[in-house]
Amino acid sequence: EGRKLNQRDSVIDVLNQLCREQYSIEELQARPLPEGVDPSKIESYLSNEDFQKEFRMTKDDFYALPYWKQTNIKKPLGFF
Repeated sequence: EGRKLNQRDSVIDVLNQLCREQYSIEELQARPLPEGVDPSKIESYLSNEDFQKEFRMTKDDFYALPYWKQTNIKKPLGFF
């Protein structure tokens, strides 16, 4: 069952929320995740700056790692 719109929700507001490409660290560590966030790639919604700060590497460097290493890095950050 999806989210129910109330009178104050507009289609544009809902669409903007679902189409967001970046979220703060706090938003991504909270549960439930924001609507539209793919739980299998939570880290991809961080800005490059926040990603570098949390992961201590660039997104390119992170995605070049083997999947098991990515998973081990993501777990303590609450992104897995």
